[in-house]
Amino acid sequence: MIESITRVGVYGLIQEGEKLLLVQQPSGPFKGRWDFPGGGIELGETVEQTLRRELIEEIHAAFDTMKFLDNLTCTTPISSSSGEQDLVFFQIGLIYKVQGLQFLELSSTTLLSHAWVKIEQLHVHNTSPLLWKLITYHLS
Repeated sequence: MIESITRVGVYGLIQEGEKLLLVQQPSGPFKGRWDFPGGGIELGETVEQTLRRELIEEIHAAFDTMKFLDNLTCTTPISSSSGEQDLVFFQIGLIYKVQGLQFLELSSTTLLSHAWVKIEQLHVHNTSPLLWKLITYHLS
């Protein structure tokens, strides 16, 4: 039987000209791929509280405003090392355009690897499915 995982997350599109501020996934089905900063909603959080918490945790940054951009979904089959499909990952992403980004003083918390990446350097094989969908719908 194939297991399924559903994840609802809030993600920030942070853009300066032709570059996006992205994180590199350290683990999971999209390990090593570029992705939006953001993540899952915790019990009792609002969407804004989630995005503010995730940006502090992942890139140690705050922001002034967020504006709803899109609601995207992706279904990704995940195979085991033997090549058999073990699970289906269903992701619901609430995407917000973030403005007024301010990096905070560094602390001892672990940050994700992140960088400003030119949109032209991103492709289906180095991005999460959700990020790639946003690029094809809104940025190409």
